Amino acid sequence: TATTTATSITTSTTITTTTATSSCSITKTTNFKYDYSKIRGTGQVTETGRGTGQVTETGRGTGQVTETGRGTGQVTETGRGTGQVTETGRGTGQVTETGRGTGQVTETGRGTGQVTETGRGTGQVTETGRGTGQVTETGRGTGQVTETGRGTGQVTETGRGTGQVTETGRGTGQVTETGRGTGQVTETGRGTGQVTETGRGTGQVTETGRGTGQVTETGRGTGQVTETGRGTGQVTETGRGTGQVTETGRGTGQVTETGRGTGQVTETGRGTGQVTETGRGTGQVTETGRGTGQVTETGRGTGQTGRGTGQVTETGRGTGQVTETGRGTGQVTETGRGTGQVTETGRGTGQGTGQVTETGRGTGQRKLSERDVWVLTWIVSKKHKTTAAQIMAELLWSKTRCFCFIVQPLYIQLGIGLVMCLAMP
Repeated sequence: TATTTATSITTSTTITTTTATSSCSITKTTNFKYDYSKIRGTGQVTETGRGTGQVTETGRGTGQVTETGRGTGQVTETGRGTGQVTETGRGTGQVTETGRGTGQVTETGRGTGQVTETGRGTGQVTETGRGTGQVTETGRGTGQVTETGRGTGQVTETGRGTGQVTETGRGTGQVTETGRGTGQVTETGRGTGQVTETGRGTGQVTETGRGTGQVTETGRGTGQVTETGRGTGQVTETGRGTGQVTETGRGTGQVTETGRGTGQVTETGRGTGQVTETGRGTGQVTETGRGTGQVTETGRGTGQTGRGTGQVTETGRGTGQVTETGRGTGQVTETGRGTGQVTETGRGTGQGTGQVTETGRGTGQRKLSERDVWVLTWIVSKKHKTTAAQIMAELLWSKTRCFCFIVQPLYIQLGIGLVMCLAMP
């Protein structure tokens, strides 16, 4: 009955518990509720060549992340410049975007279904069910958008993560992007929560809470990118959490991101100069279910940065403010965000210009310490008003514990320990 106490023993979170003695070493998985925000990405990340090289980013949370861990799916972007872009699993499903330039784009399931985007350039845009409902986007550039007016109108998305998102807390927090075009964008709950994007052009963008540290990225295009400690350490993308982020030169220009966590983010010149998203509204796009579906983006334009048919300029993404919070708990794979291919794998413990691996961003795993066992046994002793649990704890840390830790789960161990205590002198 220890599950009824305030220390919140639960059966939802998986923790790896390792117990070692002179005679045995047993790994045990136990359900134990804990605030894992302190162990988000405990390593350092170095990204190199996010344009012409390859980067692999894996495990932005504990599951599969959409381009933001917007759930528990997987995201793959390929060729955001002149190549191809593939985004997979912006939520828990799959999304496919095709021809963000002069073709047609169809996103299916960005919410609970599948999303296919085709022709984010000169066509029409329709998004359906970005959360668990339905969204229709029209005219991301000079038209109107419903996700509403990513160009000159207003956009509202619902359910991108599980909380409020403001390209802030794309996971369980809140996201607000300001100035994507010349209008206002509001995304609400890209997962099951709320997302607000405002003016992705000349406005301001706020991304909050990518990690808890500081992030600095340099040379995402033809330069080099260094990300350090996307968890609780310094991140260079550095501290996408509560610190500041600086990205420099995502293409041949300069990008500055400041405070992708709770700080401020400034991105400047994502291509070879200023980035202008032109024609993200004259093409046709259909996005369906940006939540639990899968996303695949192919050929985001044919121009310089490829997003439209010519050059793309994002104003506000560079000179504005960005705050992102809680980019989900999943896995992200980005491929080819410049003219090459980019694969980021687990921004945390990977390799330099090759692959980058980040482990434990989000609610990762935690070892059950000796103190934890004593706390659990103390709970049992208080509940049953007996010292048997305390004796059992001593047994657990003697030779007998090898036998106890073979059994799963923990409450069975506790029970066996109590029985052993009562049966032994």
